[in-house]
Amino acid sequence: MMEEPIVDKISVLFIDDEENVIRSLRRLFRKRDDWDCLFATRPSEAVKIIAEREIAVVVCDHKMPEMSGAHLLAKLRDKRPNMVSIMLTGQASTEDVEVAINDGGIFKFLQKPWDDQELAETIEGAIRKHQQKKNLQSELIEHERQVQSLEDHSKELRRTVEDRTNQLHDALYTAQSMRSDSFSTIFGICDVFFGLLEIAQPLWAAHAKRVQEISSDIAEKLQFSSERLLLIEAAARFHDIGKIGLPSYLFEKNTSEFSDNERAIYEQHPTLGWESLHKSPELRDLADIVRSHHERLDGKGFPDRKHGSSIPLEASIILAADMIASQLEKHRGNPSLALQLVESALKDGSGKLFPGNVATAAERAAAELRPKLLNRAVESIRIQDLAPKMVLAESLYTSTGTLLAAADTELTARSIARIRSVAKVDWVTESVLVAAAQKSQTPPRQSVTF
Repeated sequence: MMEEPIVDKISVLFIDDEENVIRSLRRLFRKRDDWDCLFATRPSEAVKIIAEREIAVVVCDHKMPEMSGAHLLAKLRDKRPNMVSIMLTGQASTEDVEVAINDGGIFKFLQKPWDDQELAETIEGAIRKHQQKKNLQSELIEHERQVQSLEDHSKELRRTVEDRTNQLHDALYTAQSMRSDSFSTIFGICDVFFGLLEIAQPLWAAHAKRVQEISSDIAEKLQFSSERLLLIEAAARFHDIGKIGLPSYLFEKNTSEFSDNERAIYEQHPTLGWESLHKSPELRDLADIVRSHHERLDGKGFPDRKHGSSIPLEASIILAADMIASQLEKHRGNPSLALQLVESALKDGSGKLFPGNVATAAERAAAELRPKLLNRAVESIRIQDLAPKMVLAESLYTSTGTLLAAADTELTARSIARIRSVAKVDWVTESVLVAAAQKSQTPPRQSVTF
């Protein structure tokens, strides 16, 4: 035989200095098994009960020898703020009612002799009010806990940014003191700096990583040396770094919707990026590429309206890679259409936007993406099972709309730790889609293809 679950009774305290009233209330509510009815004939007795028990509702007489009901309820409310009070009396002036309501926080005022049904319904209403107050208090406590957790997380992020900045400064100092011209050293410095961008703007960071991969593929097809490959990969990572200095409202619009003034502001971002990077002698070649990544062979690019051979070949490669990446992101749900648009744009841009050999190499790079995109298998992975090298098939957001990682982001131990840390204070979906071909050693799961 199953035992019935234990349900906590609701404590209701009745206070009246007249014994016959207390007896009547005992008889009236003796069958209320869901209530724990307590009785007191003196205010001092009531104060003692309140100190020892959590009382949901108190029904109190007004005219009593030791103190008035209004004053007693005001005193009790200080000890039990969630308690709901009902005044029950046979004698009360308008002034008494005002004092009871204002000082005692009375839920309802009932006259003696009372109506049994009305009194019972009033107490039930007071119990519901008590539960609402308790729920609100719990929500406030939980809210305060979440705020504190978010503040702790914010401090953790600030410490991470500070640590990364210090690492960057240390790396730059080391490079300068050794006067090293090694591209691998420069790329290592940029890798530290890129970690800051991943925290501040994960969507931009994902786009930059995609442009880097496509730029590297194009450059390999043009037979770049290993050092030159490292340089273009670093420049591609930071091609849009200057956007950090632009007004945020610009990124809520499509560039085709810009006013003349907004377009002029937007076209400053290559210069802003160049100014940020050019301060370090080791990054000046990289900075020059970043400055020119929107220049066109026909002289209609920006910011310097360069044309022809005055544009670094690396910048033209990044322009083509940026075009491919942007179309893939814009038409993520229809990769076939995206690749068709890319093919058409590269043909149209050959000799006008970038050199013909860049266009040809970019077309080959895009063609190699086709089987990966059209036959892409994905699987659902729990947050706790994420592992480095996995690639997100969809962007990952918190319940409050914060972007944690963009689609196509290759996860690292650092980014996984950040996702799990944020998930502790701001709900994140229990599972995400990752590219099945990129998964680590995890138990097999059923895959789907899109």
